[in-house]
Amino acid sequence: MALTATEYAELSNVKEELGITGSTDDNYLERLIKVASRRVDHWCHRTFHYEAAATLDFAYRKWPWVDLVKPNVIAITSVTDTETSEALAATGYAIARDQLYLKVSLPNTAWTDGGIDEQIDYESAFPRHRVVYEAGYETPEQSATGADPLPIDIQFAVEGMVVDYFMNKGQNPRIKREHVLESAVWFDVNFREALMESVLAPYRRIIQG
Repeated sequence: MALTATEYAELSNVKEELGITGSTDDNYLERLIKVASRRVDHWCHRTFHYEAAATLDFAYRKWPWVDLVKPNVIAITSVTDTETSEALAATGYAIARDQLYLKVSLPNTAWTDGGIDEQIDYESAFPRHRVVYEAGYETPEQSATGADPLPIDIQFAVEGMVVDYFMNKGQNPRIKREHVLESAVWFDVNFREALMESVLAPYRRIIQG
């Protein structure tokens, strides 16, 4: 099971962390890398791999900011009315707020950071649009994209989760420790959650409403 561009860790790094030199567990570890990568996507409410033509549909709104979802926006290719296929002029939009948002201007309307005139008929003035944009990070399985490399924090989180999954394989999640004679072994069942909250917190999108 080969890894793809949407995975956020390298098999060799995971094996080094586990002290594994053979290839017996490679397929299983690759499956765990896929699971951990999708867990990161789910928790952060976004994907991180590079896409040359990511798309996002958005409707009219009273604020000029459109959350582009994917991080590290490199360029906006187009903003198009999905009903008429009419493209918005390049002067009507721009990347803003740390490469994470699209700032859009309605025709003949001046935006301010506080919104715009409450009397405007937003639905007719600004119907549903689609933005096509280049964004994301270059993952271990991607190359020559020109994008920034995947942050080491994200790779570390995925590697840590895979190690945790592998080390606790077959372990009953309800059992938190086992006794052998006078010694006790504790299972770090909350490791994944701790990683999500600490290492990945800066990359998480906050969804309101």
